Amino acid sequence: MCRNSAHNKMSELLNRNTDPLFEKMEKIFAERDAEYKKMEERNRVREEAVKEKENSLKKQEEQFSSREENVRQQEKEIEEKMQMLEEKQRETQEMEKYLQKKRLELEADEQQSLLDNSILREEIRNEKLKQQRLSRELEDKLNDLGYSSDNFDPAILEEKEQKTKEQAQEIQKLKEEIEKWEDKADEWEEKESGFVSQIDTLNKEKAQLWKKLMGVEDESITEKKEDVPGKAEEPVEERISGAEEAVEEVEEVEVVPEEESVYAKEEENLKEAIEMDTPLTAEGFYNYLQEQEVGGVIQLRHAKQGDMVNIAISQIVVTVVFAEEGWFDIKKSIGNNNRKLRRLIRSWNSSQNDLTFKYDTSDNTVTAEGDFDKDQTAEELLRYLDRLLDTYFDTDTGEEE
Repeated sequence: MCRNSAHNKMSELLNRNTDPLFEKMEKIFAERDAEYKKMEERNRVREEAVKEKENSLKKQEEQFSSREENVRQQEKEIEEKMQMLEEKQRETQEMEKYLQKKRLELEADEQQSLLDNSILREEIRNEKLKQQRLSRELEDKLNDLGYSSDNFDPAILEEKEQKTKEQAQEIQKLKEEIEKWEDKADEWEEKESGFVSQIDTLNKEKAQLWKKLMGVEDESITEKKEDVPGKAEEPVEERISGAEEAVEEVEEVEVVPEEESVYAKEEENLKEAIEMDTPLTAEGFYNYLQEQEVGGVIQLRHAKQGDMVNIAISQIVVTVVFAEEGWFDIKKSIGNNNRKLRRLIRSWNSSQNDLTFKYDTSDNTVTAEGDFDKDQTAEELLRYLDRLLDTYFDTDTGEEE
C-alpha cells in the first residue's frame, strides 16, 4: 500500500517536472513493480503447488484408510472361514464315525442278504419247475381242444401287432401320396379344361366357316329344287374333323295351352299306353310332368339323336333323351372352382357304376349322366330323378351336397 502511494506521489511530481532525472526514477520504479509482480506470481504458483500436494496427500491418506479397512474386513472374513473350517472338520469326524458304524451294519446285512438270496433262488427253482409242469398240462389241454399254443405266443402276437402298425403307416403314406397325386390331377384337369376351351373355340370358328361354305352350296341346291313342290329342305349336319356328330337343328316345341278335349284324349292315350306296357316316350313323360306340376321350365324337343325333355329348376337343368337307349344328364352350375368337389366327384365315380360325374372347369358345371329303362313308367322315372337330385344335388339352395 505504501509502495503504491509513494509511486503515486512520484508520478505526480513527474507530471509536474519532466526532468530526465525524474524519467530515470520512473523507469526504476517500473522495473521494481515488474519484479514485485514476478515475485507475486511465483508465490502464487508455489501456493497452488503446495495446495495440490496437500490434496494429493489427503487422497493417499484416504486410500490408505480404505486399504486398512479392507484388510480388517478380510481378516474378519478369514477368521470366520477358519471357524467354519473347524466346524466342518468336526462334522467330518462325526460323519466318519457314522459311516464306520453304517459299514459294519451293511456288512452284517450283506451276509443276511446272501443267505436270503440263496433261499430265494431255491424257491424260484421250485416255482419254475411248477410253471413248466402247468405249461405242459395247458398245452396238452389245448391240443385236446384243437388249439395251437403258437397262437398265444407273445412274440408272435407282438410281431402281428408290429405288422399291423407298419401296414397302418404304409396306408397313411399312401393316403398322403394319393392326396399329392390328386392335387396334381386337379392341376392337369385345369390345364386340360383350358385346352378343351381353346379347342371348343376353334371348333366353333371352324363350324362358322363350315356353315358359310355350306350356305354357298345350299344356294345352288335350292335353285335346283325350287320346281319340286311339297318337298321340305333337309337339315344340314355339322361335322368337325373327327369330333362327335353335332345335334341337328332342333325344333323347340313351345308349351301351348291345349283344348280340354285334346288334353283328356292324350291323358287317356297315356294311361292306355301304361296299361299296355308300351315303352315310355318323350311326349308321354312331358305330359306326365305337366300333369304333376313339378315346377320349373319344362320343354319338349325333337333332335336327331332322339326326342328329349328338358327340365330347368333354379341352376339345375335335367335333360332326358328318349333315343334307342334311354339316357339322361343332370347339369348344375356352381359358384367357383372347387377342388374338394372334384375329389368328391372322383370318389362318386369310383364307388358306383350307375352314374358318371364330370366337372367342367371351363364353365364351372357339374354333370351327372346315366341310363334309364324305357319300359318303366313316367312315375318311376320321375321318382328316380328326384332321388338323384336329393342325393347329389341340393335343389333348395342350389349348392352341391
